[in-house]
Amino acid sequence: MLAKAIESTNNETKRRHLVKLCETRWIDKQTSIIIFKQVFFGVIIALDYLVENGDHETSDLARSYGKALTDIDFDIPLIIVNRVFCITKPYAEQFQKTTCDLLKCFQSIEQASTYLAQLIYDDNELNELYNEFTKGGGRIWS
Repeated sequence: MLAKAIESTNNETKRRHLVKLCETRWIDKQTSIIIFKQVFFGVIIALDYLVENGDHETSDLARSYGKALTDIDFDIPLIIVNRVFCITKPYAEQFQKTTCDLLKCFQSIEQASTYLAQLIYDDNELNELYNEFTKGGGRIWS
């Protein structure tokens, strides 16, 4: 059902399922958040379907999850964390290699840190985040 809901969103991603969030693996944690963001609208559609077609308990749970996922206090951090993880994931992959050079890792961290700091003051980047939120919000809250 989730795969069909994801397909119905005309999302460019080829992903059709979620990945379990792993608390101890950095890369897997970043990957699971990035994938969740990619299939987010499919999840919302699937929850709406369960609200309409599920039994009473399923409908109530789906309604609760849908309400939590479409709350502005969830959506804005999701967009920001997704953006940060998309930037930092390659560095996390580099750090977890057994052959990683500590000096190169330190330089990479400095580079990522500088880039993230610049994003805070980049009006174009902030506008892009705002547009991503309003685009998503229009689909969720209409």
